[in-house]
Amino acid sequence: MKSPFPGMDPFLERHWQDVHSRFMVYASTFLNRQLPAELLARVEESLAVETDDVRTRTIYPDISVVEQPTSFAGQQSEPANVAVADPFEVPLPMEAPPQRRLEIIDSGSGNRIVTVIELLSPVNKNMPTGRAAYQKKQAEYIQGMVNLVEIDLLRCGEFVLAMPEDEWP
Repeated sequence: MKSPFPGMDPFLERHWQDVHSRFMVYASTFLNRQLPAELLARVEESLAVETDDVRTRTIYPDISVVEQPTSFAGQQSEPANVAVADPFEVPLPMEAPPQRRLEIIDSGSGNRIVTVIELLSPVNKNMPTGRAAYQKKQAEYIQGMVNLVEIDLLRCGEFVLAMPEDEWP
């Protein structure tokens, strides 16, 4: 069935995690082909977690697992001694998916973030805690002199864009 909404497909909202992830990856790839050499678009991810005292906390991954070649310049790599900490579990509610955004950084200025592109999610618009966290993030970007590009393809939820609706051209 052809979408009755030119330019968007409201039926994608039920698959929003997939749509959001793919949009970010494809947009990053496209932008990196267009941007000047000193600018780089990269997908960043964080997770908002509420603790027992109802404070929202943003978690960024601090460990990456990478595959290293078995040899470097013809040398066999030696296994390293590694200390492994006990796992720490953080219960995650189903309505708290990872938050992705595109950051455009300037590698010539120490990787300063110059622009952030946010594709709004249902969590940003429908959940009071998600909306408050997003609005706090908006304010931080603006105070930090970071350009903020917001894309809202969702029909549901409250208005949360940084630019007031009555100021739209």
